[in-house]
Amino acid sequence: MVDELCKGVEYLLKARKVDIVRGRGKLIGEDVISVETAGETLQIEADSIIIATGSRPVVPGFLPSNSPAVMTTDDATTATDLPQSVLIIGGGVIGCEFATIYSELGIETTVIELLDRLVANLDEDISEAVTASLTRRNVKVLTGVKVVSAKDTDGGIAVELEDGRTLQAARALAAVGRAPNTSNIGLETLGIQMDGNVIGVDECCRTNFADIYAVGDVAEIRQYAHLATRMGIVAADNAAGFDASDSRRVVPAGMYTHPEVATVGLSQAQASQSGKEVRVSSFPYSASGTARAYGQTDGGVKIIADPQSGAILGGSIIGPRATE
Repeated sequence: MVDELCKGVEYLLKARKVDIVRGRGKLIGEDVISVETAGETLQIEADSIIIATGSRPVVPGFLPSNSPAVMTTDDATTATDLPQSVLIIGGGVIGCEFATIYSELGIETTVIELLDRLVANLDEDISEAVTASLTRRNVKVLTGVKVVSAKDTDGGIAVELEDGRTLQAARALAAVGRAPNTSNIGLETLGIQMDGNVIGVDECCRTNFADIYAVGDVAEIRQYAHLATRMGIVAADNAAGFDASDSRRVVPAGMYTHPEVATVGLSQAQASQSGKEVRVSSFPYSASGTARAYGQTDGGVKIIADPQSGAILGGSIIGPRATE
């Protein structure tokens, strides 16, 4: 399915006479890219350049490098077989999504999270719901636990925890996040400004060079495909001479666990920490006619607002079809 979708996009590009050059690109000037292809090195000049190099999975240093028992999330989505058991290192959104997948396939699954709860960047009620759901599916959830080392074994991999325990499984899945692909593409040489570990861009997705833009995971700490798409549209419009901008202040996000989770804006904790008075309103699925018609009444909606101005600060949905 992924191959078909990618080929479809490539067909659309070719139909619109877009040239596709396969190779490794590097900025060598404000309007020049050097591209190493299979047979030669090309120099391509352009009025505008958009950097969209994406991100790659991060593998913690304590996991043995080049181990056949260690998977990245990219490896997991392209695997041709399933592990008998898996240790998921990282209990964030991606780790919990993979825990959902593996547990529903009947695979013995353990999630190890350094912080004191799963998806710690989201509200506690979301964390509690996801933890309870995974536990019901026989996922072993370990929070507030630090991994100190790991080594290959005859049957897979053994992970040693700071408290002295050792856990074993057929595979370990590194789910601690992704790093932007900013190395060896000419950023330092040209003087592209960084914002932490991502390329700094304004509301027009423009870098500190007027005709160089950056979009997606390489220019945003929120690594969402729909946000990357929106940034791509903004950058392309500006490169084509239009005037487009987006503050990216309101960005929805979905978590494909069971139950599904959708969020937007500030969490309840973030809103409370802002120092403003906060009003929280909740609506249960059990009061929704549609949810009752489906027979899926476990879940609810929460809206966080400023009672003085009436402004909605954030919201979340937990339950079936939340991401829709």
